[in-house]
Amino acid sequence: MTAALVAMQEKSGSPIAVLGYTAAVPFGHILLTSGGTVIVWMMS
Repeated sequence: MTAALVAMQEKSGSPIAVLGYTAAVPFGHILLTSGGTVIVWMMS
């Protein structure tokens, strides 16, 4: 969520607070896409 990231970065005064988000988002998107495909495949 971009608004939350900006708020957190402004509050902390440093971009270090949002570095974990940058690494986790692509991983989460890959898992969500592949996991959804597997669930649909298993149900059919």
